[in-house]
Amino acid sequence: MVNKVGHVDNEFRVLPMELLAGDPDTLVEVLECGCNFEFDFKDVFWNSRLVGEHHRIVQLMKPTDVVCTCGTHSL
Repeated sequence: MVNKVGHVDNEFRVLPMELLAGDPDTLVEVLECGCNFEFDFKDVFWNSRLVGEHHRIVQLMKPTDVVCTCGTHSL
């Protein structure tokens, strides 16, 4: 369980957070638009209110397409 501790005001739009309880592992899997999205919540801006945009992008893809990041960053 995490708590938002500030404003999203950096170039990567990641949420500043503190761990309140549980495992510090922030890797998540979200099922949306029939697709599994896997990412580290502490490093990725994810807003479920963007489901329409997520759906639009998924519709552009073929079932065999794979999307991945090309690198990592440190804040």
